[in-house]
Amino acid sequence: MEPHLIDDLAYKETFYWWHRVRRHNLCRLLGSAGASRSKLLEIGCGTGANLRERSSQWTSSVGIDLELRALAYCSGLRVVQADAQAALPFADTTFDAVVLLDVLEHLADPGYLVREIGRVLTRGGAAVIMVPAGPELWSYWDEMHGHQRRYTKETLASVLGEGWRPESLEYSFSWMYPIVWSFRRFMQRRRRPSAHSDFIEIPRALNALQVVLGRIEGRVQKYVSVPFGTTLCGVWLKDGAE
Repeated sequence: MEPHLIDDLAYKETFYWWHRVRRHNLCRLLGSAGASRSKLLEIGCGTGANLRERSSQWTSSVGIDLELRALAYCSGLRVVQADAQAALPFADTTFDAVVLLDVLEHLADPGYLVREIGRVLTRGGAAVIMVPAGPELWSYWDEMHGHQRRYTKETLASVLGEGWRPESLEYSFSWMYPIVWSFRRFMQRRRRPSAHSDFIEIPRALNALQVVLGRIEGRVQKYVSVPFGTTLCGVWLKDGAE
């Protein structure tokens, strides 16, 4: 990730609606998987907002990231610089839950990391994965962030393969889908991709409204499968069979 985007993330991650909705979805999915008061690993922890906000809910939590610029914002947190495309620096069956928020899309071979996650998870442990959804939404934003792909439900499920039991797979940010599609097509023509972040600051009331819409969507997901969105969220449990 470009340095100015890391700094922008550090500034906005605690208050900006997109990050707040994503954290709410993360907690909801971890709760549905029964992962609480457990040992948690976040791969690609960035500037540490997820670990910092939820640290009291875990017996222990640790984050890894390759970017030293991002880890510099993680004061007071247990973090390790590590490459997600190499062997994870932890013993087998160390963690009860592993979180990957917008990580797999950066990797040429996500299968290796998935196998490493399986190694460090306990039996029945949960992997919570979020990735950009919809190949049709591919734009300068993906190129600027070094993405390799955007996912469909089928392509994300295929990355996990054998040894995993699917718990849930859903779209999120559904109300933003048409806005994102239109905005990025417009910006592709009007502005140099490297010059800005799509996370544009908005009035406080509108920011709060977006958070409310995200929480409503989360409640709807309990009863109805939302058919589209800009992000895919999945939970898989490590198969406990020998």
